[in-house]
This record gives sequence, C-alpha cells and structure tokens, in this order.
Amino acid sequence: MTPFARVFPAALITLALAACGAEAPQGQQPLPARPPLTLVTDALGPHAATRAFDGETVAISQVLAPAGEDGVVNGDVESQTGAALRLLSDRLESDGLTLADIVQLTVHVVVDADGSLDADGVSRAWRRSFGNRMQPAAPARTLVGVAALPAPGARVSLSALAVRPVPVSAASETETP
Repeated sequence: MTPFARVFPAALITLALAACGAEAPQGQQPLPARPPLTLVTDALGPHAATRAFDGETVAISQVLAPAGEDGVVNGDVESQTGAALRLLSDRLESDGLTLADIVQLTVHVVVDADGSLDADGVSRAWRRSFGNRMQPAAPARTLVGVAALPAPGARVSLSALAVRPVPVSAASETETP
C-alpha cells in the first residue's frame, strides 16, 4: 500500500468527522474551524441552480439558460452558453462576487447524435465573458460531454467555484517577514 493510500482514508475520515462537528481521531490534526455551510436553491423552476457558500467560497451548480414560457430552453450551444454565463454572473453578483472570482468552471454540453459536441460554440461565448479587455482573467475550465440535461431543450449547464478575494490589507497582515 502506498503512503498516499494509507493517509488518504484517514484524511477523509477526519474531514467527515469535522463536518459533523465530531473530534478528530487520536493522533490526527483537527481541521481549522470554518463558517457553517449555507445551501440555497434559487427559484429557477424545476431545474434550480444550487449555491453553497461558507463566506469565502461559493459553489454554484446547474446553471442553465432560462427556459421560454413553454418550459423549453431554446437556442444553440453558443447562445445557451452566453445566457447561462449571464445568469451565473447575476448569481455571483448577488453574493458580492464577479466572474473574475471564478477559479473553476465546468461546462456540461449535450453531445450531438454523431457523438460530437460544439466546443467552438462554447469557446465563442466564453471569449465574450473571459480573457478579454473587460474581463482579462479566465478560470480553469472543464468541458464535459453529456447525453442529456434535466430541462427540455437544454444543451449547456454550468457549475462554478468562486472564491472571495482577500483584501490587500488582510493579505499583507498574513505574510511572514
């Protein structure tokens, strides 16, 4: 058994116990105290985006382009990606964050009948939101092909992890000389 295999299960046990408020096993370092995790389900109909945040980190899952009055999400991959990014930006703004605070973004795209996915459509919408003059920062991105999404007509779903920036004065206080 590798050293990683011996340490990793112990770390998971410690993490699970800390999440429950229990003490760390004897000989293990306790995890630092964190603010309580808050879960919020946004009112987006039956396919709601969920946000989890602890004061520093915000995780937002399943952001889809808005559905029309008929309940169907319309548009191609590029337009749905752009609409989902705008909605994601609004959700982040409600938590005091911006697209610049995203560190990881996962894009789920429905594959076509031939097994391909429209990565170019995602990239065109991406360039309007990241890596440009208005928003030079670009998060790590993962593009995943999926068979289907939960909303009729949906072709794109976003999940993001954003981190609240540390104020410059707080960052300089934690540096060691």
